[in-house]
Amino acid sequence: MRILNVAFAFAFALPAFAQLQSARTIIIIGPPGSGKTVQSNLLRKQYKIPVISMAELVQKEVGRKSSLGKGLAASLVSGELLSDGATNELMLARLLSQDAARGFILDGYPTTEAQAKTLDQWLTEHQLPSPMIVALTVPDEVSRERMVRRGRADDELSNIERRLRGYREAGKLVEQWYGPERIAVVDGTGTPQVVAARITTGIEKLQSNHTLKVRPPEEGLKRRPEVEPVTTDQK
Repeated sequence: MRILNVAFAFAFALPAFAQLQSARTIIIIGPPGSGKTVQSNLLRKQYKIPVISMAELVQKEVGRKSSLGKGLAASLVSGELLSDGATNELMLARLLSQDAARGFILDGYPTTEAQAKTLDQWLTEHQLPSPMIVALTVPDEVSRERMVRRGRADDELSNIERRLRGYREAGKLVEQWYGPERIAVVDGTGTPQVVAARITTGIEKLQSNHTLKVRPPEEGLKRRPEVEPVTTDQK
């Protein structure tokens, strides 16, 4: 009976224990085919925080056929970039959900300076830490091979080069905005388990860096001192 009581007490204490864990905000970047979706879900299970994909938010809003969704659908059809206003509106509404109160993993956001400023301001207002960046790296030929092999509708050969160019621009923005001291550069080749272990090592190194600072929301892109980003063992 005593063992049973202890087991019940531990079970009821689990939610409180989860609340005591440190809040984390993570941005995962990488070229298409680098394994962001797989690794984001592994991080979700490890840290008990949601993965928030900008592409999924857009798809859901378009499916709702709201006024915002109709505007997004028109942009997608025309090939225009989504406006910062619409993108921020979707993201900030999602971040207010209860499951994101202790942090989250972002995929596909921010991609512009205006979006990064909005995110920084929101994090400051809600007393959440500035993001740690996980940058998955794979050679372009690996990205192309993986996209062709998985055979998704948006992985047609005509789209692959455009998507690789798009990632380079968005990835560069995130790296410049947050700076190398907040980035864990991770070799994305290998099995999902091997890559996940590299990511965990990179995040732990970033967390041990007590010099990380919160960026003032109004600060823009500026030349930064040469600081080496965190890299993980690629063997």
